[in-house]
Amino acid sequence: MDFILKVGYYGVSAVSVLMFGLFFIGNLLNTSNPSETWVTRTVLVVAGLTGLGFFGWSFVAGHMGEQWVVGIGLAVTGMVVFGLMMLAGMLMFTNVKWN
Repeated sequence: MDFILKVGYYGVSAVSVLMFGLFFIGNLLNTSNPSETWVTRTVLVVAGLTGLGFFGWSFVAGHMGEQWVVGIGLAVTGMVVFGLMMLAGMLMFTNVKWN
């Protein structure tokens, strides 16, 4: 059972690192659409930093503390919080045009 939890933890961690890296590092390296405003970039950077914070907490609990279930939960929570912050920030701070 311990092996399955380790595989699950590292699988979820890999997905979360790829997701945070895509949005966070992509924004820092200015690879986004030039028509985006600074508000959009700020929302994505703040959401990315929050997600990376949850991932760091997940790393401490899962990898270092060997609490695999807690690590999986924190990594998944980080992805959910990242998505919700990104969606809410885009809806609140940008001009959304509903067609």
